[in-house]
Amino acid sequence: MNEKLTSEEYWENFWNNIKLPTVAKPSFDLYNTLLSTLPLNDKPATLLEIGCAPGGWLAFFAKIFAYNVMGLEYAKKAASLTRKNLSMQNINAEVIDKDFFNINSIEVQSDIVFSSGFIEHFTDTQNVVNKIYQITNKFVVTIVPNVYGVNGLISKVFRRSVYENHVPIDLNIIR
Repeated sequence: MNEKLTSEEYWENFWNNIKLPTVAKPSFDLYNTLLSTLPLNDKPATLLEIGCAPGGWLAFFAKIFAYNVMGLEYAKKAASLTRKNLSMQNINAEVIDKDFFNINSIEVQSDIVFSSGFIEHFTDTQNVVNKIYQITNKFVVTIVPNVYGVNGLISKVFRRSVYENHVPIDLNIIR
């Protein structure tokens, strides 16, 4: 079972006040890790972002890595916002309005599957990770928040509603 800890309405509202256009700005360390790990060559790789709103990461990978990017977003307004953001930046990308659990590996395949803030919003994180591996040809890149230790305690005390929308993820779950 893939019980969602957030709703479509939550994500529709989450992106309400975003200023467009936007491009992700990873930290120095993350930027260098991506550059040293992911393919850079003459033949552009394909990248699928799961939970792609508002399209900042898609823009980053299209501009910096010259990847052919595609996004998957189940919140309709958020998908529309993503299309607008990418259009404003002249980035050609397909944004699929569909729930992640309703796609299959034949329908969507990509060299790289990317997510940032996705996996931890489901109670059955292992099932989510397994499904991600079914749709990638080469690489999986995911960014998850640290809700352990002091970070988790601070979030639990001061941002309880945010904390309750996250399942703690560790390296064993990803592996």
